[in-house]
Amino acid sequence: MKIVKSAPTKTCPVDPIPTSLVKDHINVLIHPITLIINKSLATGHFSTCFKTALITPVIKKKSLDSIDLKNYRPISNLPFMSKVVERVDAARLNAHLIQHNLRDNLQSAYTKFHSVETALVKVHNDIMLAVGNKRVVLPVLLDLSAAFDTVDHKILLHRLQYHFGVQGSALSWFRSYLQDRSQAVNISGELSDRSSWLSPTVSEGNGSTSSTETRSEVVVIQYTVCPEDSFGNGAGWCYHARTDNSPWIQVDFVGTVTIYGLITQGHGDYDVWVTEYQVTYSNDGQSWNKVTVADGTPAKFPGNKDRNTLVTTRLPFALRTRILRIYPTKSYQVCCMRFEVIGCY
Repeated sequence: MKIVKSAPTKTCPVDPIPTSLVKDHINVLIHPITLIINKSLATGHFSTCFKTALITPVIKKKSLDSIDLKNYRPISNLPFMSKVVERVDAARLNAHLIQHNLRDNLQSAYTKFHSVETALVKVHNDIMLAVGNKRVVLPVLLDLSAAFDTVDHKILLHRLQYHFGVQGSALSWFRSYLQDRSQAVNISGELSDRSSWLSPTVSEGNGSTSSTETRSEVVVIQYTVCPEDSFGNGAGWCYHARTDNSPWIQVDFVGTVTIYGLITQGHGDYDVWVTEYQVTYSNDGQSWNKVTVADGTPAKFPGNKDRNTLVTTRLPFALRTRILRIYPTKSYQVCCMRFEVIGCY
């Protein structure tokens, strides 16, 4: 009920009931709305009728030439129920990330009590500390034009599954949410023919009036390679949450490669490292094999004794595989490591 009441009072032409009327009678409609949302999440299916966006071209400035199509901005409008389901799923995803400590500590977007201001304060503080220590500061800034258009759905789903533990119907829901979207152009109340409807690669465009909360949440996740530690800005992979007794990190080479060994180090800034680890491999991400020694027992490979020394480990045999997964079994202080894979890929 809170999500419905807090949603913008905007109505899409395909909505059977005006949004304002839904809000006015929410006490009566909350039960069927809840059933729709629960059914969607339980079955892992985002209804096709929620995926159709109506695109209205709006001229950017009244002084511009209305004949030139470049002067128009496409405004996307989605059904109200689509936005409600998105917000519910965004809330659940966010709760999962917080509960399992999966958020990047340096992420400001879509994070409570964080904003552009807090991000700038952090950057300014880091620069001043570096200058104070007589170090050279070189900012590297990345500005993505039409950021949503750069999202690869396969990579996004892969990271949701293997880096953030989204499984079963939850993963199916995200897959359904991203697939088979369509759009139609609305000009003066006239819609484009069904035959001219497009299936866009990306479900969100710039200037859209539709809800972007869930999409933005997922986009931010995609650029987070792994759960960050509390030490800083990614000088090595770390895992120190108490919710998982067998953390792992893996590399998916997409295609089959040959792997001969690994080179490992500890954290780049702090005295923490992995002292022992095991290795598994898979060609499909479902069936896994352990790297074993001659008697068939899982091989235990020596890790590091400090954070900077490179330790090269040769595998007992050359692996032909697509995915390599490392399971740290012992660590000093905190499970942190940097590594490189030796092989042909």
